[in-house]
Amino acid sequence: MTLSRSDRRLLIWFLAALIIAMLPWVVLAQAPAKEKFHSHKPSEDMFGYTQTVKVGNTLYLSGITGRGPMNESIQGVYERIGKALEAAGANFSHVVKENLYTTNLDEVKKYNAVRMKFYNGDHPSATWVQVDRLFNADYNLEVEVIAIIDPK
Repeated sequence: MTLSRSDRRLLIWFLAALIIAMLPWVVLAQAPAKEKFHSHKPSEDMFGYTQTVKVGNTLYLSGITGRGPMNESIQGVYERIGKALEAAGANFSHVVKENLYTTNLDEVKKYNAVRMKFYNGDHPSATWVQVDRLFNADYNLEVEVIAIIDPK
């Protein structure tokens, strides 16, 4: 059976439309799932965020805050980062990017050794920024990280 020229054009248009209609489904099927880890559930619910989100082999940790004397603030924040990483199957060696926000950069520099011990010599790319104020007026430090974990 042979198709007329107009029938072939119609068939080509139909197949092209079918392929275009299916593309979003193909893309969605290939998109990695978003997995959430909740380590600060009450505040996550109250303020509408997720502490840790994993997409593929990338972890995104929301800012973890600290208050009080800076050396204690740094210690507490990095301990909580470690727990959040661990809950998602990672550790500080997986961290590739760190953003640190503080109300007193001189104090952070003064106690940087506290921060450095968590990375054990394997330091990530980092950005440090001094700000006028964090979410709560008594917070003096907020740190967010991105980590890449081994695919399973």
